Order: sequence, then C-alpha cells, then structure tokens
Amino acid sequence: MLEEWLYRRLITSPRFHYYVRVFHAMVNNLPPPQPPRHMRGPQLKTGKGKVYNATTFKPTTAQKWNAYLKIWKEEMKDSFLFRK
Repeated sequence: MLEEWLYRRLITSPRFHYYVRVFHAMVNNLPPPQPPRHMRGPQLKTGKGKVYNATTFKPTTAQKWNAYLKIWKEEMKDSFLFRK
C-alpha cells in the first residue's frame, strides 16, 4: 500500500520528470532542458538554444556512443571498485 502510494507520487511528480530529462540531456550531450514553469524563478531568462521534442528526437550515432561509453565506464568502476 505504501509502496504503491510512493510510486504514484513519484510518477506524477513534474520535478521527477524534469530531473530525468536533465539526466538524459547530460548522457546524450544535449543542451539542458528548460525547467518547468513552476520551478523557474522570476528572474530566470529562457535560453536561446535548440529545443528538442522528445517524440521526434533522433540521437546521432556520436550521441549514442557517448551515452554507451559513459554508462559502460560507470559500470566498470562499480564492478571493479575503482571508486575513490
């Protein structure tokens, strides 16, 4: 019961979805997404960078390789305990 409530709360949270988009952008070397309206301060100006639509975005081969290498490197560090 508690687990289901927590799950629903997380999935319906706009802040959670924003951070997932931020992580996706970092892994794929994309510009950071614009924060949702409720997370922006009144003095924050919108960026003039390119806006990507999640339904039509097609990552390039370089972006796919970059994401793969970042994830692979982290997995190797975790597997062989190369953490500092």
